[in-house]
Amino acid sequence: MIEARDGDEAYALALTESPDLLILDWMMPGKTGIQVIEALRREPGVRDVPAILLTARAENADRNRAATLGVRSYLVKPFSPIELMETVEKILGESGCE
Repeated sequence: MIEARDGDEAYALALTESPDLLILDWMMPGKTGIQVIEALRREPGVRDVPAILLTARAENADRNRAATLGVRSYLVKPFSPIELMETVEKILGESGCE
C-alpha cells in the first residue's frame, strides 16, 4: 500500500508505482480525488486502474460524474471499515489481484 499526502502526490505516485487499485477521497488538498481520476484516465499506463471514491457527496450528479470516469465503487461517508475492505477484496478479486 502506498499513501499520498494530497491529490497531486497521488497522481504522481500512480504514474510511477503502477497500482492495482486507487482509493481516493473526493475532497483532498491539491487535486481532488475526482480530478486525480480524470487526469489518470488520460494516461495510457494507468487509465484502466480500478478506483474507489470515498466522499461525503451523495448527490446523483456526483455519482454520475464518478461513474462516467469508470469509478468502480462510490462509498458515501460514513461507511464502515468492513464495507471498505469488502469492496477492496471484491475489486481486487475481479481483477485477478490478491
